[in-house]
Amino acid sequence: MEVLLFGAVGAITALLTSAWIMTFAHIYPTYFLREGRIIDFKSLVRGHVDYAMMAIFCLVYYAVGIDLTTISCWCITIGAISNPIPFIIGAFDINYKEKKGWRVFMFLSFFITTVGHGWAAYTILFKALEIGIPNSY
Repeated sequence: MEVLLFGAVGAITALLTSAWIMTFAHIYPTYFLREGRIIDFKSLVRGHVDYAMMAIFCLVYYAVGIDLTTISCWCITIGAISNPIPFIIGAFDINYKEKKGWRVFMFLSFFITTVGHGWAAYTILFKALEIGIPNSY
């Protein structure tokens, strides 16, 4: 379960890094935006938001306190770092989706992330069914 904290730290670090890149792009728009260093600013924002969500997922799974399997925790952590990367790459290279390596990376990242979150949801559901639903309205 502690690996989820490393995933959160990695996602928060990437979140802060992308925030600084966006800040510098607003302070120095000629250098970053008009000279084509950042081609798609919206993709950078999407990556930034995705890193925030991934950090929150890691922290919530850890805080809930339900014992998740080691494999699901590793999948969630790997996904927390890798899943937003295509958004960040897309901010600098608009044609990245045409490159086979990036398509394979995106598929693997999404697959691993789905396995981790799906497994966690399955575990949480069965823990909830074991506990039962309270009858108080």
